[in-house]
Amino acid sequence: MRVGLLLEAIHPRPWTPGADGRRLRELVDLAVRAEGLGVGRVWVPERHFQEELHHGGPPEALLGAIAARTRRLGLGLGPLPAHPLVQHPARTAAAVAALDAFSGGRVALAFAVPAAAIELGPFRIPRADAAGAALTVAERTARLVAEEPFAGAEDPDGLPVRQVVPRPAQRPHPGIWWACDRPDDVRTAALAGLGALVRAGVEPEEAGEWAREHARLQRSDAAQPVGAAIETGVAVCVPVHVGADAASALDEGLDAVHLHRYLTDHFGRFGAHRPGRTSAADEFARRRTAAGYDPAPVRAAAGAPLALRVGGSVRGAVGDPDGVLALLERYRDAGVDEVVLVPPLGALPAAAVRASLERLGRDVLPRLGADEDDEDAVVAEDAALVAALRRRRPAPAAPETVVLAREDAVPDDAPPPVVGLGTVSGAVEAGAGVDPAAAGTSSAAARASAAQALGGLLRRRSGEALGALLDRGGPVLVRRTVASEPALRVVFRGMARALRPAAHAGEFRGELQFDLLDADGRVRAWTVEAGPVRSAARRGPSREPTLVLRLASVDLLRLVSGRLDAGAALLDGRLDLEGDLSLAVRMGDLFRR
Repeated sequence: MRVGLLLEAIHPRPWTPGADGRRLRELVDLAVRAEGLGVGRVWVPERHFQEELHHGGPPEALLGAIAARTRRLGLGLGPLPAHPLVQHPARTAAAVAALDAFSGGRVALAFAVPAAAIELGPFRIPRADAAGAALTVAERTARLVAEEPFAGAEDPDGLPVRQVVPRPAQRPHPGIWWACDRPDDVRTAALAGLGALVRAGVEPEEAGEWAREHARLQRSDAAQPVGAAIETGVAVCVPVHVGADAASALDEGLDAVHLHRYLTDHFGRFGAHRPGRTSAADEFARRRTAAGYDPAPVRAAAGAPLALRVGGSVRGAVGDPDGVLALLERYRDAGVDEVVLVPPLGALPAAAVRASLERLGRDVLPRLGADEDDEDAVVAEDAALVAALRRRRPAPAAPETVVLAREDAVPDDAPPPVVGLGTVSGAVEAGAGVDPAAAGTSSAAARASAAQALGGLLRRRSGEALGALLDRGGPVLVRRTVASEPALRVVFRGMARALRPAAHAGEFRGELQFDLLDADGRVRAWTVEAGPVRSAARRGPSREPTLVLRLASVDLLRLVSGRLDAGAALLDGRLDLEGDLSLAVRMGDLFRR
């Protein structure tokens, strides 16, 4: 069984200048000592706005400092609140990969469903949405780290094809865990192929039942891992303070352990918090008994074997080395893979916490016989786990993707449009002109002339490259690249820059609306507006369009590249014009650039 530590920067009021920095350095020093004493891993959670409970900031920063001063110590990143509004998968994946690469493959990652109202409100996270979104964050993060490149998300608002760098040392990705407070959470973790990091206080025998259920569900036909690897571990958090004897352990550590647990409950269960004003540590002294942190029953049972709860109050691993060893052995014998000990650093002086840790490393861990299992070997030799990995939802095939360096990457000094000399648009560009009166009629010839003028104004020097992509790419590739929102934004912004109202004062003030039909039947409207000083392009329909042009997104791009004749498109029904057709004929002048 592995023994880990959960490091939280508890910081009760009053706060003094420089105290936060000292507290963070104490956490790093504690982790370095822990490695030398036989602790296998440290976990650092992420919390926001929980003022006296955790002053640790982004956990990857603290773990980076620990990684720089250690060589073997495992680095547990989390639990992290898993919602895209606070934990964007792309940023999380980059942080995990960088920390894993820097540390030589020592990282584990844990996610939690955000539940504290003090966090949900500022990040605008609906409570009803939190659980489902959390699993999506875990799945996306795993894919981003494992895939080369990430093949994109299937939902409309998901990430496109991208390559996360740096790459992690562990392949396909570090182990992923799920924070559990109830049996249902363990079920969720097991079916998703995630380790179970149990934060709720459970006695060893109950923890063993949770571990057996986790193992059974991971190997059931219902399991469908969200990651490319399965984490089989079950870890249980236990408060700890090791004293020279039971009485001194209670005198030194019980109040600090209770304060730490009370602060957690204050922000997660029952607190009424005024940001920047409430002193939860002062409230603890008044409310601890009613909140389940009465020291009297624990002190009355000072000589009894250790248990997580005594007489309705919390004790945990607060005792002498023999008592702590006996409790940890019960967790090990119950089938728990990791006990995560939670020292009350910040609620106790740093020297007292160091002395407790020294006793743990000297008098407990050598007798416990900590073990390091080969997780990859466990999965590879278990046919049920291998079968579960085969049921993982496959990633979509990554399409060939071209990303423009800038969304508006059409140079201002682009050459004039290339047009055919025999077309109406060519005559307009050359100044020969077309009778606006004739063009304003509804005749097919006038509409074809207007369409050809439109085709001439859209073509650019880059048309050949664009046309080649349209010729070679299938519909999915075209839709995800040159017909994507960013690519179309380039086209319409280029039109807006080419339309120079200041140089043609009095000729045209109005809006051109493009209704683009997608393959799935959706219509995307774009508007190019000519104002008195400048022109602009925007997504959405015009309130009073001067001219409306309706065509497929791909056909617009074929016009841009010269692969489609505008007159033929109009006669074939692929292009429709409505409004001032004389304006379409004059577009060669209006879009001179």
